[in-house]
Amino acid sequence: MNIYSIFQWAFGRSATANEKGQQKSSPASKAFTRQKNHSLDQSLQLSSFWAGVSRWAVTISSLPIQVQKFDSQMNQWVSDNDNQLQQLFNYKPNRYQTTVEFIKEIALNLVATGNAYVLISRSNNKIVSLLPLSSSQMQVNLLKDGTVVYVYEQNGNHTAIAADKIWHLKEFGNNVIGLSPVEYGATAIGVGLSADERSTQVLDNAAKPSGILTFDSELKLTDVQRQQLKEEFKALKEGTDNVLMTLESGWAYEQIGLNPQDIQLLESRKFSIEDIGRFLDIPSILLNDMSASTGWGSGITEIIEGWYKLSLRPKVQYIAQSMQIHLIEAGKRNKTRIHFDFDQLLQLSRKERAEANQKEINSGTMTPNEARITEGRLPKDGGDELLINTALQPIDQYLQDLASARGENNEV
Repeated sequence: MNIYSIFQWAFGRSATANEKGQQKSSPASKAFTRQKNHSLDQSLQLSSFWAGVSRWAVTISSLPIQVQKFDSQMNQWVSDNDNQLQQLFNYKPNRYQTTVEFIKEIALNLVATGNAYVLISRSNNKIVSLLPLSSSQMQVNLLKDGTVVYVYEQNGNHTAIAADKIWHLKEFGNNVIGLSPVEYGATAIGVGLSADERSTQVLDNAAKPSGILTFDSELKLTDVQRQQLKEEFKALKEGTDNVLMTLESGWAYEQIGLNPQDIQLLESRKFSIEDIGRFLDIPSILLNDMSASTGWGSGITEIIEGWYKLSLRPKVQYIAQSMQIHLIEAGKRNKTRIHFDFDQLLQLSRKERAEANQKEINSGTMTPNEARITEGRLPKDGGDELLINTALQPIDQYLQDLASARGENNEV
């Protein structure tokens, strides 16, 4: 038995291993024995985890999806409104959901579990429906010949589905299945849920610490006296009212439980937000964590811009590329593409847009009507000419006047 076999026998097969059989998206072994595994339903009850998944889902679903074709005459990509896929994305990808709801469910499964599955229904080689399937109910199997088979469990029934009928999106992992953030982030999620549980216990008990009563005497209490004493001071430990307790001479109360300050409960909950953000690849500031900032300033703007460049855009580009492979026929991929429009998401403020439009008009790169259309305004007569920043006259007229002036100078 080689070293790899011994390791596999002792710890189980790694989720990143390229092996045949049922594929795993969870760790083969726990980081430590006290680590707990939480289901997706339990994890979503942690506010920071919910906020992170929701932020991804809402942001991605807000981007319009465009199916484009390449126009060789114009030498550019243009919208293909007659494409069957565009019709689905414009209205309803399936009988149950709008496009926004459809993308939200895909993003939820992909971001939380590392995998998202969509059932593709075709008629006459045309896609007529795209229905998301729950990743928690899907089993992925790799056969000996390299064929991937998906088995979906629903109401106790198992249905095998061929790979060409499944659009599978996956995070990094092996080449068949993606690693699950909810599984690999079990420790971070567990710490957050434990902090919530401890907070609830403290608040339910009116933040009262536990303790012991001592009596400096050689006398011993009878069983009846002990029970009576416990009943009298029960409110000190379990009551929800802040009552004032008095003790007879000789009796003393000694605290043995830790208060919220001692266990740094608030700090633990703040750290949990950052830790969950790391697993979900999202800045804690986007999870409504304002502990490190006094407001929305330039620093936060740069953080959001960095998240867009390094996380959001790459993930959306991956989704678009995956659509390209699974939803478009191989012979049409060089002339058809799927594009997510970031223009609305990245739209500048009104002041910034006005300044940008003015610069482009003055430099002759945009007509006034093009600027008006981008601002949702109707075009004006005479606004289709490119202008140059001399007297904001039509550029053709300026060039004609310039040529005439040069001709007169030559004559002189």
